[in-house]
Amino acid sequence: MNAAHKKNQASDLTKVIAEIDGCRDKAISGIIMNLDSLRQHYDEEVVKAADKLLETINLYDGNIARYGYQHETNALEDILSKWKKDEASQAALQKLNLNEWASYLEEQNVLFNNKYIERATAQEQYANIKIAELRKEIITRFNKLLQYISAYATIEPTEDYSYVVHAINGLIQEYERVLSIRISKRDDSEEEEDEELLNAGDITSESDTELQS
Repeated sequence: MNAAHKKNQASDLTKVIAEIDGCRDKAISGIIMNLDSLRQHYDEEVVKAADKLLETINLYDGNIARYGYQHETNALEDILSKWKKDEASQAALQKLNLNEWASYLEEQNVLFNNKYIERATAQEQYANIKIAELRKEIITRFNKLLQYISAYATIEPTEDYSYVVHAINGLIQEYERVLSIRISKRDDSEEEEDEELLNAGDITSESDTELQS
């Protein structure tokens, strides 16, 4: 896939993520408002059930719906996990008919996290593709520059051209040295990626022959 496709994919996912975040914000806010109102109920058992669920929610300060993306994801995951593991909380959800609401909140939170990870992956792939494309363009232009310098150095040899030629050859040798060290430290899959870059037109693959001064 090209960089433009990955960039568009990440952009589309940003909109989806915002929509899902809105759904889970409404869900947790609705549950909290419902529980707050039930604390005023005439039935003491209903009040106790509401207090039990709020006990877990109140472990988190402020308005959970206004937390940052990942902070909210972790908070909701923790609250729902505690409710699932605690029999009294499960009984409270049943008592207050909030099981479906809690299930919906969990569904949206999981969906949000999956899409968030998907976008992060797309953004990373876009960055890698973009770098690879820029690398190829730079190498192509660099090789053209080498051709011009070699041509002018042959047609009109001067000390200035000789200095430039020797300087560039020194940089090429240093690049080859650093790359060889890098490849030796990487695993097989990473080394294969380096070979692909070399075959795609790395400086060391297209400029093995040094400039002649």
